[in-house]
Amino acid sequence: MTKSSFYVWNGVIPWLEFRTYQDSQFTSGAAFMTNVPDNFRISTTADAFVHWKPDATATRRLFFENSNGDTFYKDVTSLSGEWIVGASCGAGNLGTLTLVSGSAPLVQSDTDWYDVTLVDGSNVAVSSSIRFYIDRTCNIEDFEILFMDRLGSWMPFSFQLNAFESGTITKSEYNQDNQGSASGTDWTYETTDRGMKVLTVDVSKQFTLNTNWMTLEMNQYFEELLTSPETYIKIDDVYQACIIKETSFETVRQRGKKLIRKTIKVELANRDSING
Repeated sequence: MTKSSFYVWNGVIPWLEFRTYQDSQFTSGAAFMTNVPDNFRISTTADAFVHWKPDATATRRLFFENSNGDTFYKDVTSLSGEWIVGASCGAGNLGTLTLVSGSAPLVQSDTDWYDVTLVDGSNVAVSSSIRFYIDRTCNIEDFEILFMDRLGSWMPFSFQLNAFESGTITKSEYNQDNQGSASGTDWTYETTDRGMKVLTVDVSKQFTLNTNWMTLEMNQYFEELLTSPETYIKIDDVYQACIIKETSFETVRQRGKKLIRKTIKVELANRDSING
């Protein structure tokens, strides 16, 4: 038996929700393919990439509106309704925007938030919106982790409080024969002769990172960062592949709890080899 015209995307539906799942909930007339909560806080340098399922080849744009009342749009690729489309929408990777009304740029010194919506060629909304709040708190550190969430979009988490860097050294050693040499009628060894020899040295770097205070919704979404198989840490504006080392987590559900902060350990996915 042969099957054709079937498509998959790298997304995971929770066990209970999968019983009633229909792909129509992710067409461009419904919602973006992400679980990011509304009012998600990002820094002015954060990158984000949102995905959606287009409905045929109709003209689509990403429409932006900020708290100042300024509006913009960005043209996106039009593909058939069987493909997944994505575009950048973070404050740090907006790309080229076309001003519709007001003044540029989208994120100004007094901008509190901006909304992202999928629209048609006349800027009429065809999807629900995502609101990003601009986090302007004083940073002690500037670490950010970009991760693939469970519906396939890429979102950032900022780690702005104290961070600590440490390293683990792995050495491969063996005990070689120290043959020595003749000195007159005596057989002796030089003090610099080596018995134990280091074959290889690898250095693995770990970071202990602390978030700033999060909302209840962000705390619940934080679980998707901890469990994501694809994570990248931005250090000095350069992304490096990393692995989240946490093996357990606690999800806060208390509505009245305002002060939620998380600490995680991250290890770079590639080790530095040392000359031998």
